[in-house]
Amino acid sequence: MKNIFFCALCVFFLAACSSDKPKSDAASTATTTQTAAPVSKSSATDKLKEVSVLETDITARVGRGMDKLMEEYQLAAETMEGFDNPAYTIDEKCNVVFSYEERGTKYEKHFNLGDLEHRNGRMTLEADNGEDIKFPGFRIATGDGEASVMVYKEGKEYQKDNEWYVVLANRKSVENAAPNVVNMINICQKVKAQK
Repeated sequence: MKNIFFCALCVFFLAACSSDKPKSDAASTATTTQTAAPVSKSSATDKLKEVSVLETDITARVGRGMDKLMEEYQLAAETMEGFDNPAYTIDEKCNVVFSYEERGTKYEKHFNLGDLEHRNGRMTLEADNGEDIKFPGFRIATGDGEASVMVYKEGKEYQKDNEWYVVLANRKSVENAAPNVVNMINICQKVKAQK
């Protein structure tokens, strides 16, 4: 009796395992996979064309770089107490107006990216000259050493600097921003040389 019961149980399990239902699920899955349309090369090319910028469109190229930098500045504004509302404008000659608020006071820095130089020690990846600063950053001096970075406080000329000081939220932001800034300076130095 035990053997008959055991054999009947085995036949039942074999019948359950060989049902058509799982095969039909597998077949429909295979059909779905096969009917998926491959990405055509032309659609990928079209997408690249949509986001690409012409090499001759200096404002768009440098604007894209400034937009990337502003993403890091926005993160800094969320992280750094007293630093708010970073924004910029740029024209076709690479003149930048970078504005922000520091503890409720509005500042603007006016400079030309082509006047800055990242070679020969003109770019320093230090927080500040030995001062205890909580956030990392970098300084980019003017190529000729002239104080051509104009700083305005509440709309009035406040001081002139010979460098643009970029302070960001963390070291990763600096790593993201520094090569981008170098690229923008290279583009704008070519623009300045064409004058």
